[in-house]
Amino acid sequence: MAKNNKYIDSRIESIWRFIRGDMKVQDFEQWVYSESNLEKMLGKTLYLETISVNYSDKDALGKIKELLSGYVRQTSPLQCKCIQLSDLTVVATGEESKAVFQYMEEVTKRGEPFWWLSLEHCCECNQWWLVASEERHNDVYCLRRLDSQAADEILNKNSWPDCFDRYETLLRLGQHTGISVRFVDPMDSSLAWTISDLAKERPGIAISEIAKLLNLDMDVAKHLARKAVKNEGININLEDS
Repeated sequence: MAKNNKYIDSRIESIWRFIRGDMKVQDFEQWVYSESNLEKMLGKTLYLETISVNYSDKDALGKIKELLSGYVRQTSPLQCKCIQLSDLTVVATGEESKAVFQYMEEVTKRGEPFWWLSLEHCCECNQWWLVASEERHNDVYCLRRLDSQAADEILNKNSWPDCFDRYETLLRLGQHTGISVRFVDPMDSSLAWTISDLAKERPGIAISEIAKLLNLDMDVAKHLARKAVKNEGININLEDS
């Protein structure tokens, strides 16, 4: 696989980690005080703002992130979105996902029963991603940043991280970002399959949890669950509580 020669300064990477929330505020503050040549890189004005800001003040924190974001966006030689994405990212299908996946290529799929999982590689910055495609219900992709060692474990040993092993996790991640779809006709949809998968992953799952995960009215959830129990022989707790 071809290697990209574009180089990102490790200090720029640290600033991006802070901006996207993957570095704790107190850790970034300590890093700012200890990092040599940071003033030379940022320039006197931005450096003084960065080193003198009150990091415990929410408004001041937002302002310095905005200023630093403007700086690193101008200095980055990369066309891809990888460095801007949080280590754990959820993106909706459509224009957002097109931008995210523009420079990525699928290297391998995990296969059944984890049909939603793949390993992808960015041809622009060489970043590896574990990608979970949750297109069945909320139409989102869940991404986990991987280092080269984790990618090697997948490619050479077929040893995958377990963070996206449960479809329930993908549904919860979608909901956490405010995405929750309602089907126009839930009886004529993939919902029964999804309910079956949820029950296979967690036998005895409560119908109330299923209804919440799939954004269903309780009566509809029960009807679909009974259908899944009959057809698949799975275990679902059909009590409301």
